[in-house]
Amino acid sequence: MEMFVAEVHNSMKTDVDIARPVSITPDSHEQTTRQKGGSIFRMLFCTLGEEATLKGLNMFLQRHQYGSVTFTDLWTVLDEVASEQNVTMDTESFLDPWLTQEHFPLVTVQRSRSGSVHVKQELFRKDMSSQTDSGYAPYGHMWDIPMMIMSSVKTVSSTTSQYSDILWLRKSQSEVTFRNLSIPDETDPNGWILVNPDVIGYYRVNYDDRNWQALLEQLKRDHTVFSAQSRSQIINDAFALYKSRTLDVKIALGTLVYLQDELDYLPWLTALREIMELDDILDQTRLYDAFEHYMKDRLNAAFQHCGLWASTDDVPMDMQHRKQIAEWACRYRLQACLDAASVVFTEWTEGKRTLSADVRSTMYCYGVMNGGQNAWDVVYNASLNTSLPSRHKKSLDRALGCASDPSMIERLLERFLPPGTPDLGQRDAILYTLTRSHRARDAVWTYIQEHPDTHEYNLRPILAGAEYLHKSEVFIQQLSGMFRNATDGDAALRDTAVRSIRSKMAAFRELESDLEVWLTEAGYASHIS
Repeated sequence: MEMFVAEVHNSMKTDVDIARPVSITPDSHEQTTRQKGGSIFRMLFCTLGEEATLKGLNMFLQRHQYGSVTFTDLWTVLDEVASEQNVTMDTESFLDPWLTQEHFPLVTVQRSRSGSVHVKQELFRKDMSSQTDSGYAPYGHMWDIPMMIMSSVKTVSSTTSQYSDILWLRKSQSEVTFRNLSIPDETDPNGWILVNPDVIGYYRVNYDDRNWQALLEQLKRDHTVFSAQSRSQIINDAFALYKSRTLDVKIALGTLVYLQDELDYLPWLTALREIMELDDILDQTRLYDAFEHYMKDRLNAAFQHCGLWASTDDVPMDMQHRKQIAEWACRYRLQACLDAASVVFTEWTEGKRTLSADVRSTMYCYGVMNGGQNAWDVVYNASLNTSLPSRHKKSLDRALGCASDPSMIERLLERFLPPGTPDLGQRDAILYTLTRSHRARDAVWTYIQEHPDTHEYNLRPILAGAEYLHKSEVFIQQLSGMFRNATDGDAALRDTAVRSIRSKMAAFRELESDLEVWLTEAGYASHIS
């Protein structure tokens, strides 16, 4: 279930950019088609209930085995099953707007008088301040939206609710008020409601500021009141709404505070996707040191929980969680991670340990970063093993670019930049890491500037990572001047890098004040320069 919620979030992120409904989405967006289609069917599954849906699917398969079918055949069977349970359900009417219209709705929720909730639906857009026409909409971008609500007082509805417990915002209604619900009074400072728990519906939810603040306080007080799926939903919705200019960035940032107590995979997966964007914006700014310290404190408990050692009881999600936490904890120089990585890497070099696949990329990298030339030689020799799977070799190759000593970095560039390098895959992997390394990027750019002969080499791997080297107009001018005669692919990489750098610089200018207040209020003012 947790992995499916991650797929819903992935689908929503890309769905806003696709100008066709899921029923006629082109092959170029096949992955989003699968994710959105699965998300819509999951919404039906949770609406009808597991037993009824599975019974309907079995009836459908038995009735139409060896025959050709349409969607309508399935909807007819599901309606029959619903009728057997005294539920009046028009599956086609419910699902058709989801399948034939672009994108998905935003539901805005406002607690009003005691026991009442006012909700309205509208098309969710990447920029909610824009009123541009979003194309084909046979239902006027209105949907039948199943709503389940939980609150600080009582779980009004849940993912195991009966059909009769679901609140419906119909496609014939742009807004409606639900009354006599078991929810806290709007004057209760700690009272909150959460719509669409566990993301069973394919839509985003926004609240008034008071409810958002109450949700954030509940996360800090006891986040386990919400399921891991719901915690992920709160983070994902908040950042998506901020980016669409619907929600104050302070509320989105506020969803990260409680992470110091978060141990589960899905909320961290969702949060780290947003943290990666923040990292790009804050990198090479006066706030980055404070942000790095903030993230160390958020990651500490999760790292202690996950560690670096695999267990025989691990399931794939445990391995993915260990991988993401180890990577980011060491990236932000959490001492416990760096110390553990050093021990594990040393034991591997001595033949005492086999590195598990989930953490070996991180272990190789930080082993080389902190182990000097000897560690680099060990990893290089391991990379020469021709029997290694390609993914394992790529981990070793990229780790070779994790060197932190300036003299080693210069030797790497002298060895791997000139033409004639026998292993181009290894060369590109090393340059990929060097351009993205906080410790190496200055040395990389200085070397290229000081050695004009390198301009005749194939610098495409450098160009591919140029947006990470520096972030200033001076650098943009240097980059543009050096590659002013670039053609085809190189010119496209140059222009992409320039656009990306300027976008990050603009984002920082827009957010600088709010980010500084956020980090200051969190206690990291001493790390702001």
